[in-house]
Formats: sequence, structure tokens, C-alpha cells
Amino acid sequence: RVRTSKENDSAGPDIIWTAYHGRGPDEDVHPDYLLPRMHFPGISPEAAAWLVASKAIVGIGIDTFSPDAGASVGFGTHHAILGADRYIIENLNLEGLPGRGATVTVAPLALRAAPEAPARVFATIPTPKKRSLEQLI
Repeated sequence: RVRTSKENDSAGPDIIWTAYHGRGPDEDVHPDYLLPRMHFPGISPEAAAWLVASKAIVGIGIDTFSPDAGASVGFGTHHAILGADRYIIENLNLEGLPGRGATVTVAPLALRAAPEAPARVFATIPTPKKRSLEQLI
């Protein structure tokens, strides 16, 4: 399910909701090694390349540990998105957001010479308009 920050699909981040947020690696542990399997959904490198080429996005947000699927090798999705000079936001809690219409604000820490940084991500949800009884009938 794709959640877009703007109703008209203009420039903004595309937010991918997998319903995986909140599941920790403790829930998917390899029985022999007792280590996390890092088994979670992601975006294929081909889908990431299409999003970058076909939509006016500035980045991708996702509710998993990475936009690459947990079992992937080579970070193809990272390369497709970051190679197009777009950003990636991981580990988002998207519970309670509407499918469309929210405005997303991303506030990363300004770290000198750092390729990545922690960020605070805020979503503003529009208030539904009140309707009169005549409008509802």
C-alpha cells in the first residue's frame, strides 16, 4: 500500500506501508544461530527505479528496517534511490495515517560529512470538514 504525502502526487516522498512496523528481529530468530534472520518486506530494485524515473518524488519512506527486502543481497533498492539523489527514511511508524492527504515533515540532524543521520519525521493530518445534514443526504 503506497501512501503519498500530497493528493496530487506532486513532488514529495512516497511512503510505503507494509504493516511491518513494530515487529522486531526477536520475532524472526534463526533457530540454530539465535540471530535475527532480517526477514522483512521491501521494494524491488526495479520498482525503486520506476518510482524514481516515473514520479516526481524526493525520497522514499518505509516502515521496515530498510527499503531493500531483508533477504536481499547487494542493496539494489538503495542504489536505485540514492543513486538518483533521492533520500530514504526507514523505520517509520505509519499507524493512524490516512492513505492520502497527510503532509510529511522530515527533520534530519545536520551532521558534518555524514552520509546518513537520525531524523524526526512528523505528519500533519488534515481535519475533516464538517458537513450539514442536507449535504449528507
